[in-house]
Amino acid sequence: MTRFLVFTLAAPLMAFGDVAPGERRVSAARPSHSALTGMMAAALGLTRDDPRQDGLGRSLAFAIRVDASGAPLVDYHTTQTAPARRNRRFATRREALTLPKEELNTILSQRAYLTDAAFTVAAILADAESELPFDLDEIAQALARPQFVLSAGRKACPLSLPPSACVINAPDLPQALAAYDAQEDAAPARSELRRALIGAGEGEATIVLDAAYRRDGLEGTINMQRVETRRDMPIDRARWRFGPREEHIGVLMRPIADAASAGVA
Repeated sequence: MTRFLVFTLAAPLMAFGDVAPGERRVSAARPSHSALTGMMAAALGLTRDDPRQDGLGRSLAFAIRVDASGAPLVDYHTTQTAPARRNRRFATRREALTLPKEELNTILSQRAYLTDAAFTVAAILADAESELPFDLDEIAQALARPQFVLSAGRKACPLSLPPSACVINAPDLPQALAAYDAQEDAAPARSELRRALIGAGEGEATIVLDAAYRRDGLEGTINMQRVETRRDMPIDRARWRFGPREEHIGVLMRPIADAASAGVA
């Protein structure tokens, strides 16, 4: 049996950073590793310079089921900012905007978003020797009562559903996801909201696995189709440096939960 931390990520607007050339701030079509670990860190009350952030990033591997792929949206964005000058730095944006108006510049950018997307995320320890600074139950409890406001990528992207995180013991990933769906469907109010946002939740679904995700028991249940490389593994959050990571993308048939072999921890 494996312990899975399973939760929902759904929002009217989402944005997951990718390589950003010039004024274009693009968004990936699914959550990034840094966004998921950052969301957990926010729930736990960790600041960006907290060294435990590194442990979260290295210790967890994610599986992402695409429940609603959403549609792209591009926003023409203007931002007022102070001009860059040698030997002058501002501690905060608020401090920068205290300059006289005639000294401020306006920068233009295009920012991409996903609209009405929804995902079910299942996290596990990347390997048996991973030193996770918090156990999965602590993270699940933090997602239920977050210390900082949770968002879907950018601060301007609030969630449309609470994550409803829980730890599930299951023999494999498909059974863990099925057990989570059964639990969500058992709550009438939440079930109605999920169906409104996600649909019936039946048949095939796109599944995305970290390269580090253990494949125990997945033979014959997931049809792997391709491998993609993303630059979203945090290396240095203070300097916004990210390293490459491989994702394995395939198709999952949603099974019926086996109550005898899977359950909420």
